[in-house]
Amino acid sequence: MILSYGMGVDSTAILLHWLENPASRSFRVYTVAEGMDPPSFTYQGNGSFDLKDLTVVTAMTGDEFPDLKRLIETHILPRLRRHGIRFVQVARKSKTEPMTVLDDSRSPSTLMLEGAYKLSDELLAAGTVPQVAGSRRLCSIKSKGWPLDAWIEREVHGQPFVQAIGFNAEEARRVVRDQSYSAIKWPVGQKTSIYPLMHDWGWSRQVCEDYIRSVTGGNWPKSACAYCPFAAGKEPVLVRFQQFPDRAAFSLFIEFVSMALNPRMTLYSTKSLMSIAREVEDYDALSMFDQMLNGWPWAVYRVRRIYTQKAHADRSVIIAEEGDRQTIEAKLSTYGKISHEGEIPRVYVRRRKPDVYPTLEEMFVAAPRAMFNKERPRFQTNWEKAVRGDWSFMRSKAVEAEEDEAEEPIVPELSGPLDPKPEIFMWDHDPSEFHEHPLRLEQIAWEKELSDIIVLP
Repeated sequence: MILSYGMGVDSTAILLHWLENPASRSFRVYTVAEGMDPPSFTYQGNGSFDLKDLTVVTAMTGDEFPDLKRLIETHILPRLRRHGIRFVQVARKSKTEPMTVLDDSRSPSTLMLEGAYKLSDELLAAGTVPQVAGSRRLCSIKSKGWPLDAWIEREVHGQPFVQAIGFNAEEARRVVRDQSYSAIKWPVGQKTSIYPLMHDWGWSRQVCEDYIRSVTGGNWPKSACAYCPFAAGKEPVLVRFQQFPDRAAFSLFIEFVSMALNPRMTLYSTKSLMSIAREVEDYDALSMFDQMLNGWPWAVYRVRRIYTQKAHADRSVIIAEEGDRQTIEAKLSTYGKISHEGEIPRVYVRRRKPDVYPTLEEMFVAAPRAMFNKERPRFQTNWEKAVRGDWSFMRSKAVEAEEDEAEEPIVPELSGPLDPKPEIFMWDHDPSEFHEHPLRLEQIAWEKELSDIIVLP
């Protein structure tokens, strides 16, 4: 029996109930009918397990609130030690490697909350915030799904296994998505998924919270990265930000970097975290955030986008020059007239045409030196054609996705300048005219990956 322990309310309720009540270790197995709304479940049979056969597995994103560590080390780890239950802590190892084992023990004493390759490492390098594609949270897939699946695949060696997942009685549609994913990932008959909260106990979120309180004597917070825009209810997040202003400052930093490359990419869909922090007068977080900005190296970025259709853009990000914050912010004016629209000043060379596709966008912006140079091999050729009004390179999304899937990813590495030149000539809307902008050439580190196709809110 493998329990996917997300450290939040639902999975904590399952684990505590199993540990405190032996009768709860019996379970029922259901399959879900495809295409039914609401979902329809079909009973398949019963099962049970002994605690000696239980393995609890957690994938660490590296960016959770620190109060979770104290709670788990106080209430969960001692119980695991008492029963000799195997607790495996994994994390994503790097951008290209899905899993590393942080700890594997039947007497765990420390929660490895810091992880390894943090989700924030990837977000900052790409200059974006957590996103949804096809109703799937890409951040959860990469930081939790990949390492968990990689560990399970290595552990079971192709043998059948049972995995318990903490979807409560109100989350039937999440079960449908999970079953659909499992059918793709695992051979028929290898994985049996069970959902104790839904199918065995009928526990809602509130019942889970009440049960945890009865066992531990306190409230259990939501498990989420500090900057998670999907965390249910913003008020509890703001309370935790006041408790941990450093986490609020770091979340503001991630949003700032993202908005530097795309002013529309705020942390929340309807407003920015910065506007919220100002509204609630969170001066501690705002002060720490400003200190972070001053402490980081900065860069002027040249950002270009080729919009082939709504909410779909091929993006190029190239570092023009580097320095400290004061120097770089002063340098920005040498690239043209500064626009003060929005939170972050920038120089627009070419503005996209609203609601007109295809179209182009080009800008220079000063921001913390957190992002990599990123550009697809075909981007420059396509850009030169597009500025001349030649859109013949456009292909269907299906063809482009198929080609992207076939490409081998290359991790970008920045190095010193290549063939420095005093200026680069860039076509503006009228191909008969030139506009000059000083740009120190850096090595373009090519990176062929799907995340370069930016999904915009």
